[in-house]
Amino acid sequence: MLKLFRVRGESMYPTYADGSRVLTLKLPSRWLKQGMPVVANVADDTYIVKRVREVIDERHLVLSSDNEATRSRYCGIPFQSSKIVGKVVAAF
Repeated sequence: MLKLFRVRGESMYPTYADGSRVLTLKLPSRWLKQGMPVVANVADDTYIVKRVREVIDERHLVLSSDNEATRSRYCGIPFQSSKIVGKVVAAF
């Protein structure tokens, strides 16, 4: 399933600028790999764009931002892979 999201903020700059749109494709958790850009659901109708830094196991992974000058409470800690909406497959 494909979904479209708008990037807000600078955490993924320069890969994705504020206001960019990203298209995601839902993948099974076991297909998520280190380095993949993804969109995650962190609360009701609240989504973030991050990169998979590490796959711990099929149910948990660690996210990171591309912009090291920013901080996110979702990065650097175990994150449930079930909350990943999809892999970013295109940006515009």
